Amino acid sequence: MGRSKKVSKSQSQHTTSKDLPKVERLLQCMMLLIDNEEHMRYSIEDIAQRLNTSPRTIYRYIRTLSNVGFVIPRPVHNVFHISKESKALETISKAIYFSDDERKLLSAALEGLADNSTTQNLRQKIERTYRQTTMAAIMSTPRLSENITNLQAAISGRLQVTLKNYRSGHSASVTDRIVEPFEISSEADEVTALEVSSKLIKVFKVARIGRVEINNLEWQYADLHRHQKTDIFKFAGELKYPLRMTLSAYAADILEHEYPLSKSFLEPTMDGRYRLDTKVCEYTAAARFALGMMEHIEICECPQFLEYITNKIEDFNQKLSCWKNSNNNRAK
Repeated sequence: MGRSKKVSKSQSQHTTSKDLPKVERLLQCMMLLIDNEEHMRYSIEDIAQRLNTSPRTIYRYIRTLSNVGFVIPRPVHNVFHISKESKALETISKAIYFSDDERKLLSAALEGLADNSTTQNLRQKIERTYRQTTMAAIMSTPRLSENITNLQAAISGRLQVTLKNYRSGHSASVTDRIVEPFEISSEADEVTALEVSSKLIKVFKVARIGRVEINNLEWQYADLHRHQKTDIFKFAGELKYPLRMTLSAYAADILEHEYPLSKSFLEPTMDGRYRLDTKVCEYTAAARFALGMMEHIEICECPQFLEYITNKIEDFNQKLSCWKNSNNNRAK
């Protein structure tokens, strides 16, 4: 009967030290194949360059990950990714998953702690976990997953795409849009792109895209690509409309809960209320909030927004009159 070979402590440490870089590269490769913070995917060459190794090694890592339970579909434009249906990924996700309520509770608890590097890192990890969970939900839908994959491939290859059957939220029209995509939002629910026909930078909702078709044309207007600023209501564009309101504590809580970006622009006043002073890309969402919270807000020193609200109320009164007449006629 053969004896098992003993490994000394020094030999064990030497082996671990020697193998660690390979393990680290394998884990880093896995993280790149899973959607990262920017929700981009990379080609074999991109990953090899980032990990300072060869494409052949990356192919070997992919085979290893596949053998241990990660589902890696056939590549699109030489871009690989780990499917959200992977049981191995599901096991890892369960180990680090925070529910929405848990995330809010942890975030609230961190607010009472000293603001240092430790708490900042913890906040970032919580938000990153939440974004990855949101992304997992999106990628579990085949149509959305394919659209995101094609958008990412187009951005990586600097190619134009056609957004087939895009449903506009403003005009309710359904059209094909030829665009040059260059940025996907952190939640992967929006893509910023230059619309070729108008030469304007626009933000498109991924859920409203029927299908993303990659064209064979490279970007023609890369010099016009500009990263859009986002207002507190998550509208992207030029921040040109002033928004000034005084809110009750209740209205301020509602605003901060529904639109977390507003927190930085809310200042407490001496009478227990809150002052909101910012700029927005458009008044649509602001008006919706103000009309719903009319008893708890005051529009002050903001004639543009007050005029917008006035016009909205006049339009509503006209529609209300039409509805009443229509109901009265039906009753007869």
